[in-house]
Amino acid sequence: MKKYSKYLMILVVMLSACGQTNNDVPPEMFLTPPAMRVIITRKNCPFMEVQVGTQVMWVSGDTATIPITLEELDDHGNVITTGKSEINAENQFSVGFDHAEVYHLYCSEDRDAYATITVK
Repeated sequence: MKKYSKYLMILVVMLSACGQTNNDVPPEMFLTPPAMRVIITRKNCPFMEVQVGTQVMWVSGDTATIPITLEELDDHGNVITTGKSEINAENQFSVGFDHAEVYHLYCSEDRDAYATITVK
């Protein structure tokens, strides 16, 4: 038994270290490749061009709640569908883009901060 107690102690220490977490960091959503993670604020809503099948996770880099509006546009620029949500400070949300289309993403109530997302 003494022969294995040294290895058992090392295993216990290793497993203890693996179980530690950092409570200051919000839990990550699991992203399925292809995927990208984007930090947004009420003043910064980055433009993107992604491939069909890409999953995008937006993470709030703001101290306040960010109102989100995602509009799907047709070939003529008309809004087909609209989705609304909010991201609380330091939280995130994720959307998978499963077909080629153009989207507008608004990151503020007054629509000053916006981006175009082109899915090819």
